[in-house]
Amino acid sequence: MDSRHRLLDELFTKFSQPIELAKSIQIVNSIRKIPHLSQIQLRVSLLTYRDVHLERRLAALGGEPDFLLKAVEVYRDCLYDTMVLYTAVFPREDSLAAGRMGLVGEKAVSGFFL
Repeated sequence: MDSRHRLLDELFTKFSQPIELAKSIQIVNSIRKIPHLSQIQLRVSLLTYRDVHLERRLAALGGEPDFLLKAVEVYRDCLYDTMVLYTAVFPREDSLAAGRMGLVGEKAVSGFFL
């Protein structure tokens, strides 16, 4: 059980840093092979670690003179990357199935960032 948690943490931690789409899809496919992890847990964890990445990038801006402009650019980049990743990993029909379970795909993602 401990090794499974360590492996999951190691894989999910990769989403808390810059990552290419192809690599992130490979990681998600690896995570899906690990037993006892639901699709909802996978979705929430992925978004949580992407949020960590966003927070780190914002913290790195520190007290730069044009902080607000740079912060908007960081938000735009991170949200775009996260939405592209989310829609690539969880296709539309997957989102529709989640909607039947009480989640609404795009609203669940957008609500996470609001």
